[in-house]
Amino acid sequence: MKKSILLVSLLGFIFGCATIKPVTPLGGDLYTVSAFHKLDALTAANKYCDSLEKKILVKDIREEAQNSWASVVFKCLSPDNPEFHPPDYEKPTDPITRGTTKGRPGK
Repeated sequence: MKKSILLVSLLGFIFGCATIKPVTPLGGDLYTVSAFHKLDALTAANKYCDSLEKKILVKDIREEAQNSWASVVFKCLSPDNPEFHPPDYEKPTDPITRGTTKGRPGK
């Protein structure tokens, strides 16, 4: 019994490690990685950017429902890169007061 549990555990470890494909550069700071589970793909992408001493910016995640594979397209960027900070937009005009929503309670 103990041998069968050990064998199942060992096989799970071996096949579990093989369920993450290597990170592939797509050009510039853009990369992709695929794994059997979405969390594994995101973890691999994050570790890759950490190894470059950069931060991850996920651009796309695609999951295949029939076999649970997930692909993550991501960028590795320096923390001060402007892509991490969305532009400041002015709030829309309030149709009732014809003014901006700045200063209104609860807005």
